[in-house]
Amino acid sequence: MNPARLLVLLVSLPLILGGCGEKNKLVKGDKLSLAIGNGPVIKDYTFISETENILTVKKQNGSTLDIPKARLLFYEKIPAPSPEELRDERDKRERAEWIQKEKKEYAEEKAFLNKLKAEGRIEETILDKELAIVEKDGNEFEVYNDEYDQFNWWTEEQGQRLLKKYGPYTGKAYQVEISDDYDDHISHVSNYKNGKAHGLHITYHRNSIKAEELLYEDGLIVEGSKKYWNNKGQPVSSAVEAYSHVFESKGE
Repeated sequence: MNPARLLVLLVSLPLILGGCGEKNKLVKGDKLSLAIGNGPVIKDYTFISETENILTVKKQNGSTLDIPKARLLFYEKIPAPSPEELRDERDKRERAEWIQKEKKEYAEEKAFLNKLKAEGRIEETILDKELAIVEKDGNEFEVYNDEYDQFNWWTEEQGQRLLKKYGPYTGKAYQVEISDDYDDHISHVSNYKNGKAHGLHITYHRNSIKAEELLYEDGLIVEGSKKYWNNKGQPVSSAVEAYSHVFESKGE
């Protein structure tokens, strides 16, 4: 017999012959690590019960399995995860959910822009979030989005393709709001020259009336260029006045 297998068998023999002992006694619902014969170690079984000769477990798909103990190389309880492991698992799960959400929103936003282009209402279908890569973070890239960074689910390979495709972009780019509560609409229109904000930057209310307008020159806001309108199209003097209807609807 392979010496390593013999060692595992010797260490595991008390489990096979006499159970786990009072200190480590298995209870229904415990997660198990086990190996059958010369097969691989399996870690996705849940303990149900055992007799002197049979170990009954539940598989990941919900079905039960009766395993003769004579076939088991070993079986043991998997310790409960530490708080750090639980946190890491939660972070991974939330990250994966966030990535899927961003991808879904991106696809919906691109589809909306393509629809507007087909109708002859716009010429470009570039989203702000697609433009210049400004920072590498590990094996991912932060993607420039107007005045802040977000949407960093692009991998390095995807990021390099974007950079090659758009380069230091010159032209219009858009931000889009897709919602079940109000009409889908363009929320921002930006102009770029050689990868920098240059020209008018316009923000729209949800009813597609202009809310803000400011002028960029070589990536910098031109002093005194900001203008504001409320959701009725009336010019006002500040962003607070322009969006007062939003604050009122939230009770602020």
